[in-house]
Amino acid sequence: MGKYIAKRLLLMIPILFGVSLLIFLILSFVPGNPGEIALGQDAPPEVIHAYNEKLGFYDPLPVKYITYISHALRGDLGNSWRTGRAVTQEIALKLPVTVRLSVLSILAAAFLGIFLGILSAVKQYSCLDTACTSGAIVFASMPRFWLGMILVIIFSVYLKWLPSHGIGSWKNYVLPTLTLALPTAAQIMRLTRSTMLETIKQDYIRTANAKGASETSVVWKHALKNALMPVVTVIGVDFGYLMGGTVLVETVFSMSGIGTLMITSIRNQDVPQIQGTILFLAVCICATMLAVDIVYAFIDPRVKLRYTK
Repeated sequence: MGKYIAKRLLLMIPILFGVSLLIFLILSFVPGNPGEIALGQDAPPEVIHAYNEKLGFYDPLPVKYITYISHALRGDLGNSWRTGRAVTQEIALKLPVTVRLSVLSILAAAFLGIFLGILSAVKQYSCLDTACTSGAIVFASMPRFWLGMILVIIFSVYLKWLPSHGIGSWKNYVLPTLTLALPTAAQIMRLTRSTMLETIKQDYIRTANAKGASETSVVWKHALKNALMPVVTVIGVDFGYLMGGTVLVETVFSMSGIGTLMITSIRNQDVPQIQGTILFLAVCICATMLAVDIVYAFIDPRVKLRYTK
């Protein structure tokens, strides 16, 4: 198992290196300079020039990248051009909201999607199957910002059950969590249904039924474990997407998280903040996919067996 994890960790290195290089090259063409952004365009040109020279803004591109990546390896992602604070500090201030929202959303989506997908597959062509499939199509095709506004109108404006903005209590997370979870649950439900339908047609499932195993045992003990492989992949990818793609939901519900930080940094042309945030999200996504690979090894022993020989 240790060899398996070590190989996956080694694969993360070129991925993160490629992401950092690509983002660095793209942002190197962004107009503006740190002196004008930090000091203002009305500052004396010699002061702006001295400020830029102090930050190494005029260094050749390879030198700037080597300097940046050497600091990043030590956990220093630079300072924001706009606020002057450390990029890691800015991320740390916004991270709890995004992590809380992403974790709650993916847990709710996984539970609803897997549970309803199994029921839909077991009760194929029934009214329950039709209702679940139709609902999944509706929510999967529904834009999240539109769904969020509909939920606000229903539960905040008319019923007044839940708050429409802020992060003061657990109630503030109910509507944003549903907004993110329902479309993701629809995707997971459809995938779980299709994989379960393929799995329950396998020979070993028919053998288990022929031996007199109960339907509950066949579904939850034999079929589900093999049907979960592609579902686990989708859950991992969706969690990475939620970590970086909550900006619309954060905007609708006035929640200040990583997504809002990213949009603000882009508007302000805050290059170090953009670089640091994207690199941080890339690390989070790679860590999530590593966790998915580890779960693979527990679900399918054949994966782990390849690295124990």
